[in-house]
Amino acid sequence: MPQSLHFKEMVESSQDWFWEFDENANFTYASPRCRELFGYEPEEIVGLNAFDLMSGEEAERVRAHFEPLAERYLPFNSLTNINIHKDGHEVFIESSGTPIFDVEGRFRGYRGIDRDISNRMELEQK
Repeated sequence: MPQSLHFKEMVESSQDWFWEFDENANFTYASPRCRELFGYEPEEIVGLNAFDLMSGEEAERVRAHFEPLAERYLPFNSLTNINIHKDGHEVFIESSGTPIFDVEGRFRGYRGIDRDISNRMELEQK
């Protein structure tokens, strides 16, 4: 099996959501898992800003944690955030990402993975 096909099958069968966004945090790729997590088709996610899936207050909070890392092109791990599903309910997410650089070494954005931690957060709140 070609490596790209193997990777595609792995991504599409994962319970996690794979994504990529550009240097402005606008999504350039969204794996199909976004349908179950957020109620959006991948093509509806592409072009959105990563913070568009959050309430204004949550976007501000997450941006305060993310921007210092992004300014230094650092990876991030287990960044907890609350996204809003298309139907309006909250989805608790744990995000991890690594910076992307082109062949000339210029920063081009991030590639990463999100995990739904809603059940875990619900248990912790009880």
